[in-house]
Amino acid sequence: MLLGPVTDVVNADARFTAPGTVVEESFVLPVDPEHVLERTGFACMNEADFPPNSVDTENARSFFDDTCEGGVHVLDDGCHLTRPVPQDSCETALVGHIGAVRTAVRFERLAWDAALADSVRVGSEIPGVAELRAMPEGVADHRIVYRLLPRGRLRDHRGVRGCFGLASAAPVHGHCVDVTPIDTALAAHTSTLSFHVNPDAFLCEGTAVTDASGAAT
Repeated sequence: MLLGPVTDVVNADARFTAPGTVVEESFVLPVDPEHVLERTGFACMNEADFPPNSVDTENARSFFDDTCEGGVHVLDDGCHLTRPVPQDSCETALVGHIGAVRTAVRFERLAWDAALADSVRVGSEIPGVAELRAMPEGVADHRIVYRLLPRGRLRDHRGVRGCFGLASAAPVHGHCVDVTPIDTALAAHTSTLSFHVNPDAFLCEGTAVTDASGAAT
């Protein structure tokens, strides 16, 4: 269940004109959800708004997008960043390598009910600050990913080069830890890995207001 201001319903989908309105969204899913990346490559992986090499076999389900078209790079508003860019669409790849089923998710607009809303709320609100928090369970997800790199590319993968932010109208700081300066060539290095999420308590979901220098205010 999604909770929000009354105007957000129509902004999300103009067909939600009144309580009781039903909207169905269609999806094409693999008949076997296991090993989609291994069977179809990156055809169903939406890499837009993520740094390179984000997709691997352990998190592929988070990047699945049945609307991905073949042959379209993210620079051209497509799904794909990893080269070679898949030439098959996600649906074509699913049909050809796994088997696909077309289904739909049914959404219904409900009249506001405070008791029902309170019964499904999770987490807690923090008045006066942006609603963004770190997820410790994500930091605790430790695994080793092996990649085959072209000759001469190894130096570019020693650590995290540069940080990335949310798909926001203005940058949000504190989304990564840069370990590139740590030199392990001579000896192992042990220290505490920590970071501060969104230290400015700032999120921009509209148009950023900037000062004379162009910085967000």
